[in-house]
Amino acid sequence: MKKSLLIMAMVGLIIWFPLLADAGAGKKHGKQDKAFKNAIKKLQQQIDKIQLTLGPPGPQGEQGPQGVAGPIGPQGEQSPAGPQGEKGEQGLTGPAGADGADGAEGPQGPAGATGPAGPQGEQGATGECDCPITPEQLEDLYERIEFLENNAVTAVIARFTDMGDGTIRDDQTGLIWLKDASCSDLYGTDSNGKANWSDAKSAAAALAGGTCGLPDGSAAEDWRLPTEAELLAFMSTDYKDPAVVNTVGNAQWSEGDAFTEMQSKYYWSSTEFDSDGAVYASMRYGTTNFWDKANTCFVWPVRSGN
Repeated sequence: MKKSLLIMAMVGLIIWFPLLADAGAGKKHGKQDKAFKNAIKKLQQQIDKIQLTLGPPGPQGEQGPQGVAGPIGPQGEQSPAGPQGEKGEQGLTGPAGADGADGAEGPQGPAGATGPAGPQGEQGATGECDCPITPEQLEDLYERIEFLENNAVTAVIARFTDMGDGTIRDDQTGLIWLKDASCSDLYGTDSNGKANWSDAKSAAAALAGGTCGLPDGSAAEDWRLPTEAELLAFMSTDYKDPAVVNTVGNAQWSEGDAFTEMQSKYYWSSTEFDSDGAVYASMRYGTTNFWDKANTCFVWPVRSGN
């Protein structure tokens, strides 16, 4: 029905449009054509009739089904990275690691002093003997034993032995030391026999027979700097300035007994402390410590007793 009314309205517009055009043309040329007014009136009546026929608009129909989704658009540009978040709290401390392996056994310490002799025991009873000895011979034997006991000489084991070739042997450790304890003829040392740690190692390794009063026939690379442990075993805890004993080992060192040119100063060891430092020995106090490798200390070569 609504479709038919719409068609009628369209037909009316088609019929009346020429009349309106003619009427408009006459009005344009100053003519007051009555036909123009009549055409307008009839067209208005026709429109009113169509509106009355159509009636009021009906209620809105239900929403139709959703259309098919369109294609995905292109990806947008990535946003700039946000600021870094605050540092989180420190995590819990992990469990303790396993114990490390035991270190190597240190060198043997110096021998202790001989203790006092114990009291003599009581003489036992004279036994009977079937041996061929007379009472006079037995008495003579007793007298000889008594003489030996009263005139016995205690044997002394020396601490150092002068080898007679510019070297001294430590009879406790078996190491061979240069007799001159601060030889300034060592390659790379200054006029006092001192050098930094790197040059000190090179100087000790370069020592050979014919240098520093050394006619022992040793060759380069036979000698080296002593280790920290070897220096601690060499020095004495009973004496200071210097902390070194004499040849026998029962008194403090003196010039030529057994070493010469001993200095109560610092001597380099071959033991490194870290990348910048190495261990030195103080002959004044008989202790060791570490120092910057660039500093200078005395150089005292040592080699194996073999």
